[in-house]
Amino acid sequence: MPTVMLTTVCPNSCPWCFAREKMAAYAEQGVREMSWSDFQALVDFYRSSGLTEMILLGGEPLLHTRIVDCISVLAGEGFRILVVTCGRAPAAVITELACMQVPGLRFILNSTPYFNYTPLVRKAVDFFMQNAGYPVMLSYAINAGDALQPSLFPVIDRIGLMMKFNLAAHLQFQIAVPAAGNSGYVPFDRYKTVIDLLGQWCRVLAKNRISFGLDCHCVPKCASAADREPALTLHSRCTRFMLDIGPGLDVWPCFPLSDTAVKLHDFASIASLEEFFAVQAATGERVGEPQCRQCREWEHNTCDAGCRGFHQVRRRAADGRQKR
Repeated sequence: MPTVMLTTVCPNSCPWCFAREKMAAYAEQGVREMSWSDFQALVDFYRSSGLTEMILLGGEPLLHTRIVDCISVLAGEGFRILVVTCGRAPAAVITELACMQVPGLRFILNSTPYFNYTPLVRKAVDFFMQNAGYPVMLSYAINAGDALQPSLFPVIDRIGLMMKFNLAAHLQFQIAVPAAGNSGYVPFDRYKTVIDLLGQWCRVLAKNRISFGLDCHCVPKCASAADREPALTLHSRCTRFMLDIGPGLDVWPCFPLSDTAVKLHDFASIASLEEFFAVQAATGERVGEPQCRQCREWEHNTCDAGCRGFHQVRRRAADGRQKR
C-alpha cells in the first residue's frame, strides 16, 4: 500500500526520522505541502488503480492547509483513510475532523518521543488523543537507544497510554533504519538484540490482548531467532516496498532510497510502479556486510543483509571519500 507525503514540515525533530533529507530537499525548493491540483490528480490515479485506501503522512499531514478538504474528498469517494500523525496539530482542525464523523477514518500516532516532550507539548498531544473522535493506534520506532539498553518500559508505557486515553488495542512497530541525514537508527550489529527484545515485547502485548505489527521487517537471517513470536513476520529479502508519493507526485520505493524517484504520471497504475521498483531491487547490486560473504544464506541469494538503507549509506560514504 503506498503512502502519501502530504506535507514536508513536522513540529518534531526525531534524530532517527528517515524523511529528514527529503523534507529538507523540498524545503530548499520552497515546497511545504502537496498542491490541491496534485492531490486531486492523485485521487484519480488511486481510483483508476483500484485502490480503496489512502495513507497520509508527512512531515505532519494534519498541518496541510486543506487537510479537512482532503479528508472530505477521500470520504466522498468512499476511501478508507489512515492518517499517520504525531498528534501536534491545531485544536480547531482536530475538533472539526471529529465533528465530521468520517466513516473509515483512523489515525496512527507516533508515540516514540511522547515521554520526552515538554509538558506543554504533551498537553497538546493529550488533547489529540482525547478528542480525535476516531480510532487511534500507537506506533513506536525501535531505535538505537532500545538496542543499547533493552527494556520493557517502552511497551509498558504505551499500554498505559492505551488505558488512559481509551486507544485502540494495537501497537505498530518499526525499526529505525538508516537514511541520509539521520542518526539513532538500529546499527546492523544490534539487529539480533532488537529482534530478541521485540519478541519479549510481543509476548507482553499478547498477554494483555493487544495486537501488534511491524512495518519495516527486512531482517538479516542471522538476526532472526528460530523461536521468535509466531505472529511476527520477518523477511530477509528487501525487494518489495511500500511506495512513497511526494509533493509534485514524485514516487520512490522507500525514504532511504528516495534518490531513485520517478514521476507518477509516467506509469499506468500503482501495480506498474510496484513492478518497476521490484525489478530494480531484484537486478540491483547486492552490498552486504563483510561477514556476509561467508554466509550460506548470502551465497544462495536468500538474504539481503537487512535494510537496503545500510547499503545506500555505505555507498554514499564511499563516494564522499573518493571525492575528497
